[in-house]
Amino acid sequence: FKMILKIHEVLALQKFYNKLSKQELPIRLNYKLTKLYKNIESDFEFYRTRMTEIINIYGLKDDNGQFILTDNSAEVKIQPDKVNECQDKINELMNLETSELPILKLKLDELDNISLTMQEMAILEPFIEE
Repeated sequence: FKMILKIHEVLALQKFYNKLSKQELPIRLNYKLTKLYKNIESDFEFYRTRMTEIINIYGLKDDNGQFILTDNSAEVKIQPDKVNECQDKINELMNLETSELPILKLKLDELDNISLTMQEMAILEPFIEE
């Protein structure tokens, strides 16, 4: 069986994996999560590449061709007349369906040793079998 995720789900899984990768986990859970991460790596790289392209097209640049950052320096400012078009491109990217992934199931009791927020449980829910 195969599973198709959307890019925003891949990003959530990637963030979740990065958080858990700093913890010592039972070997079976560690293996399954690492395998899941490896299955989404190419989709994450596609996202990064495509997001860079979007920023290069819609990002606001100064006279030297350097991107102008928001006040908190966390993001690139978008050209004022292109904000809606840029947002449409980002939404399209985030909702893009990924390649088919092999279905990897986690047993609920395998997650007993880790603490999960409700949001993290929602991320993992498609992969859990009771």
